[in-house]
Amino acid sequence: VPLALMRNNPDGLDLATPSIAFQVDDLETERARLLGAGVTATEISSARGPRSFAFSDPEGRWFAVTN
Repeated sequence: VPLALMRNNPDGLDLATPSIAFQVDDLETERARLLGAGVTATEISSARGPRSFAFSDPEGRWFAVTN
């Protein structure tokens, strides 16, 4: 994702972290697996394009997951 598109993001994302999206076959299963492991994750949404969700690492950086 180009940084110019993310500068005024409404979620206050840390732009120092590279913009990385993981692709999985089954969003629901992967989100449930992450939640079961104690990872913070957003709801699955298609508000910004393809269906996706985001999860946070222990340092508070967020990453996208799409299918």
